[in-house]
Amino acid sequence: MTSASLAPLILRNGARIENVLESALEFIERDSSYRSYDLAAVAQDDVLIEADIRVANAMIARMSPRVIAGIHARAPIVNAALTQIPTSASLVAPADEIPWSQLENLMRAMQGIPEVKLARQTKVLHKKRPALIPILDSVLEKYLRQVDGMRRTGDEAQYAVELIRSYKRELDAALPALQALRGELQRRGIDLTECRLLDLFLWGDSGTYAPLYSRPAEGAGMTAPVEAVPAVPPVDEKVGAGEDRAPPSGALNVGDLTVAELLALSRGSLRELRLRGVIRSGNAPAGDYAELLVQRATEGELATASQKSWDVLTPSDERLQVKARVITNERKNGERQLSSFRSWDFDAAIIVLFDDEFRVWRAARIPASVLREVAYYAQHVRGHTVYATDELLNRPDAEDWTERLREVER
Repeated sequence: MTSASLAPLILRNGARIENVLESALEFIERDSSYRSYDLAAVAQDDVLIEADIRVANAMIARMSPRVIAGIHARAPIVNAALTQIPTSASLVAPADEIPWSQLENLMRAMQGIPEVKLARQTKVLHKKRPALIPILDSVLEKYLRQVDGMRRTGDEAQYAVELIRSYKRELDAALPALQALRGELQRRGIDLTECRLLDLFLWGDSGTYAPLYSRPAEGAGMTAPVEAVPAVPPVDEKVGAGEDRAPPSGALNVGDLTVAELLALSRGSLRELRLRGVIRSGNAPAGDYAELLVQRATEGELATASQKSWDVLTPSDERLQVKARVITNERKNGERQLSSFRSWDFDAAIIVLFDDEFRVWRAARIPASVLREVAYYAQHVRGHTVYATDELLNRPDAEDWTERLREVER
């Protein structure tokens, strides 16, 4: 069977995928999550073991050992909820045959675990019930909220089920095309449920997000060709911001480059990031990248270059200033010094601390009033100085945004 013999898939937002087989095969061949996540062996039973939880890191869940242990500690409650949901349960079934109340109980069993929100919950649970539970990361959540006009509720488990109901409506609308595609993939030795296949299309073809493999080729626009560096593996064991990591196999060894080559690589990289819309200037990318992540997480608008007091305006008209630092040694106080505050004409600041591979290490939302309280005036820069210390980031009036920004790194 060829791509042309399969019917197009039309999403509820109007996006039309003409070559569904070609699109699915491109994901399978070029996105590493198929090999590391979809092919990972996880028993579809009623027992959640630590190895099952770790598999979610292959889908960029970026869970530290502490977070994994927190989920595993909840396993007895999760297992009890899993026993109420047949392993054969599927969103393909008629709506009145889907165990909605049991599904809500399962989502509630995962509720309240520190640093484990909807994306991490569903990346873990999808592998236990792959035909029933979609991966509700920020991309899919944004799509479903837009297409059905949904809003968050105070009950996170109930909200998760409402998103899955919305996902079910999307799946029903595209079911004939998804079932035909699944059959063709099975003939090729590839077994992905309709639930997972729809995720691929909503994630990569709905216009909500552009997968890395569909963007311009690495190295485009550089002054000289440079060997592509493979994606950094997901965080698993190491949690410190500045711990040394061995380069991935086949990665470019920057230690072999001359100073001139390093500078050329740096400038070329910044130029390419600017062309892709990741950064807005040719300067060090931490600030621009942090602003982009905050804009994605809030679905807000980036300020114009003339706006000096805030960087992102949220849909609720909250003015956010974004401050970013790259941390190579979490104990080094100088690395925690933020760029100066020269105006307090904003509502809150999002402080983003990256590790030395530009992954979000810590992030927090802190009200402007709190920052004014801890800042001190530095005459030589004519601005107020604040250090992003653990004490500041852990204050009761500071809201942890770490996971929220990690979700939009995908």
